[in-house]
Amino acid sequence: MSSLEVRGLEARNGAFALGPVSFSLAEHDVLAVQGPSGSGKTTLLRALAGFLPVAPGALLRDGEDLGALPPESRGVGYVPQGLGLFPHRTVRGNVSYPMEIRDRPNPRRVVETLLDRFGLTALASRYPATLSGGERQRVAMARALASEPSWLLWDEPYASLDLEARESLLETLELGLSDRPVPVLLVAHEPGLAYALARKVLVLDAGRPVYLGGVERMRRAPPNAFTARLSGYENVFLRSQLVALSDSPFARSLLARSGPAGVAFYAEDAQWSPGPGKERFPLTVRGLRPAPRGWIVRGVSQEGLGLSLLWPEANSTPPPAPGTSLPFHVGHLWPLGLSRDEGGAD
Repeated sequence: MSSLEVRGLEARNGAFALGPVSFSLAEHDVLAVQGPSGSGKTTLLRALAGFLPVAPGALLRDGEDLGALPPESRGVGYVPQGLGLFPHRTVRGNVSYPMEIRDRPNPRRVVETLLDRFGLTALASRYPATLSGGERQRVAMARALASEPSWLLWDEPYASLDLEARESLLETLELGLSDRPVPVLLVAHEPGLAYALARKVLVLDAGRPVYLGGVERMRRAPPNAFTARLSGYENVFLRSQLVALSDSPFARSLLARSGPAGVAFYAEDAQWSPGPGKERFPLTVRGLRPAPRGWIVRGVSQEGLGLSLLWPEANSTPPPAPGTSLPFHVGHLWPLGLSRDEGGAD
């Protein structure tokens, strides 16, 4: 069994200040760390791994304080953004490296097992420069698990991968984590990857946590505009933005239903040609793009607010052409910044 607890961790990277950050993870937990560029995601991982000094704060693994230990003594598997593969070592040599420096028993058997598990046996004699991005990621994953870590840090697994390689890597990550149930911190800009693996999310902004909790809770009650966009809301409006336009009907309608931080709704929450009793607002169509369940209609409201609304595939008429003006109604939406006991509004 392995657990991880972080208490009030603070760290500095030059002029950048991180924290305080606190969370706890059980052995099966995967925590997705998200935030805008420069929010402190990589700084957090480097501080936890021991590459940056931490003061104050505590890092506990199964109750043991790791704060004063060097990186190699923390029992952590760390995969940085650049992967850190040794260009002069073969695939087999990279995977075996952690076992060599830690003098692990039966290194050859463990290495061959990892090569086979991650589909690397045929590539074992090749060098990193000859591999694809997805293949290098698999080597990095195998190497991280070779030392049998008590916890795992992975910085941007999807970086520089195409769609097919991302799907393959997701399967690889799921395979590796199912066989080695340890606490995992995963930095990921892509919500698809984060939410496929993680059930908890930590969102950083300017070095400070702005959300820590479940994926579903963040999806259903985003605390702010950034977390709403992370959760896949196509339409996100700040309260200040709506206040400035409150003389206009659509902005005024949204403002009446917004939370302290604004309001958000999905493209599919729009209704076209709404029936009697529904508020109707005009949308001028600017463009279209295909979506899994139809077309995303991009347009602007009368106030100039940019909108993305779903034209369902089941609709009996074809999607509107650019320049067309159509009435719409927003059904369900989510106020932003409400307390944990409050929810969305219809």
